[in-house]
Amino acid sequence: MTATWGHVLLDASCIISFCQAGHVAYLHRFLDRRGYITEDVEREVGRNAASQHLVPRMRWPCVLPHVPELLSESVRLARASQGPGDHPKKNLGEISTTLMAQHLGNAGVIMDDQYGKHLCDQRGVARISTPQLVGELVVARAIPPDDAASVLVAALPDRATTIEIQRRIDYWCRCSSE
Repeated sequence: MTATWGHVLLDASCIISFCQAGHVAYLHRFLDRRGYITEDVEREVGRNAASQHLVPRMRWPCVLPHVPELLSESVRLARASQGPGDHPKKNLGEISTTLMAQHLGNAGVIMDDQYGKHLCDQRGVARISTPQLVGELVVARAIPPDDAASVLVAALPDRATTIEIQRRIDYWCRCSSE
């Protein structure tokens, strides 16, 4: 799916999962110059211990600056998505990523957050999850199966058993050999 997108915008959870597994280099090689993040996602990635040095050291993914025309809509969506007691920056990465993809056109999003998925769907922005992206890498033989499994463990910490992860990997490996 991502092969048809001119721009692939990543939410923080995707980058963090690959970094936690120690396999961000596969993601970098696979997406190369099509991988982008927003400034809000850059800040979020920078706050996570596993990924805090990624953008400064690798100079990847490319950081897209805020677009002034999107600011008022971003603020409106942020306010509407937050409940009492929520962190004031809650959902900013998901919002900025979705709005930027919509603004750019020919773009899709890697999004794991439920609010972000819903927002993409509302706005007609193509999206897949980190596990779906891992599947694309396996099918393209861009990541070894064992390394893909460790990314899935990071991306799905409480939602998938080892057996379920292995089934996914086996399926994708069969697809890559067809």
